[in-house]
Amino acid sequence: MASDAAAHNDASNLETPDHFAAVFDRLKAIMAPYADRLIVVTDEPDHFYLNTSHVMKNKQPLFFGAVVINTFFAAGQSASG
Repeated sequence: MASDAAAHNDASNLETPDHFAAVFDRLKAIMAPYADRLIVVTDEPDHFYLNTSHVMKNKQPLFFGAVVINTFFAAGQSASG
């Protein structure tokens, strides 16, 4: 039972705003090297969004990826998955 309590405490620590910022920073660091060759749409402390220069048939730029801190989670998304 003690290990279950420890696991719960560890999981609850992952849900703190400080953890969201740390996850955001790590995900942004993965994407940042590509910013030179892409279009930076948003570069805010809680939102980093990149497009490619390719324009699709619908006249919109092709999405590359984004990292966002939401009220409830930090997430990264890329065009490949």
